[in-house]
Formats: sequence, structure tokens, C-alpha cells
Amino acid sequence: MPRKEVELSDFYEESEKTDVAMAKCREIIDIKKEIADKKADIIREQTAREALIPWERLDIPPNTMGTRHTEVFVGSLPDECTEEALKAGFAAALPDLTALDCEVVSSSNTQSIIVVICLKKDSRRVYDYLRSLNFVRASGGDNENIKAAMERHGKNIEALSSDIDGDEEKIRELSSYREDIDFLIDFLTIRKDKYEAFKKMSLSRNVFYFEGYIPERYCEKRSKALKRGLL
Repeated sequence: MPRKEVELSDFYEESEKTDVAMAKCREIIDIKKEIADKKADIIREQTAREALIPWERLDIPPNTMGTRHTEVFVGSLPDECTEEALKAGFAAALPDLTALDCEVVSSSNTQSIIVVICLKKDSRRVYDYLRSLNFVRASGGDNENIKAAMERHGKNIEALSSDIDGDEEKIRELSSYREDIDFLIDFLTIRKDKYEAFKKMSLSRNVFYFEGYIPERYCEKRSKALKRGLL
């Protein structure tokens, strides 16, 4: 993109604003970083919420362990399972157990979420049988039911999305500094080019050589001035 020509007096005037423009650039960078962090948080919230979908019909907290007289096993089996098959398996493996209840909350090709309730005195035998089916008990955590947890994740996503909208509006409000920032880019580029020119300058005791540029309209005038000064 070609640089915009400015008068020398305007250049000096604009150069006084570079600190402000630099501060606005830092502000924009900080806001964009916050937006990126919040987008990452949204992905984490969405992932956590989606992981709860198979448990959605569970009406007790996953970390429920039981009561004074009962044991509750909440967890998953690695394969598809029906409630009928689960009850039939218990009936075959533990035929003397009558005080036992099973529920399949959800089932798919890769996982079945189940709840098993039994008496405390039978809990060891029930757990041993469940382990033979590769049962994995739900891990501990907050005493929060699944629907409440999914709702919480949903609200967090909404709040983060709203924050991102607000951050993007802040960036749009800073558009009034666009010309100052464009000038800052040119200003810093000119300084960089100047120091690059110094590094490339050929210098001896009597001769020096360097390359650079000036606006085309000044070329003839500067050329004549240099010739007058050197000849």
C-alpha cells in the first residue's frame, strides 16, 4: 500500500501523537487476546456440556453414593446395554438378591449410563459383578444434578458470547484512531528504513554512499541542490 504524502509540518504534528496511537494499539491487542481466551473458554464449556448429554435423563447427582441403608452405583458400561439385559444379568449372577433396582439412563454403541441401587449389606457383591462388566463409577464432584450442570454451562456460554460482543464493540469504537494508527505504522516503518539505510551505508575516509527515497516532486530540486553543494 503506497504511503500517503504529508507536509513536513503535518508530519511533525502527527508524530507527537504516536504515543497515544501506540497505547491504542496495545489496547486493541489486549482486547483481541481477551476475545481469543473467551472463545477458548466457550469451546471448553461446549465440550463439557456435550459430555453430559448421555447423562441428561439422570435425575440425581452423578456422585450420589447412597443413603444410610442403601448403596447407589452411578456410572457407565463400555457397551450398549438394555435395562432388561442388565436385570437379567443380575438375576443370573446374584439370584438371591431381591432388593435391587436398575435403570439404564442412556445407551449407545460405545457407552451405557446406568444406575443400580441395592442394600448396603449387598453392595460388595453388586459392585464385584458390575466390575466384571467393566463398570466405571462416576467420578466425584459438586453435588449438582446433570440438568443444572448443563444449564450452568449454557449460561456460561451465553455470558462469554455477550462479553465477546462487548469486546468487539470496544474495538469498533477505537476505529476513530485508524488514521493515527496508519500514521504510526508509516512512522515506525520510516524509522526502520532509516536504520536499515544506515546499516547499508558504504563509508570511507572521503566517500559515503547510501540509497533512499523522497517524494517525486522534490527530486529535481534536491538533485540540483546536491549538485550545487558538491561541485
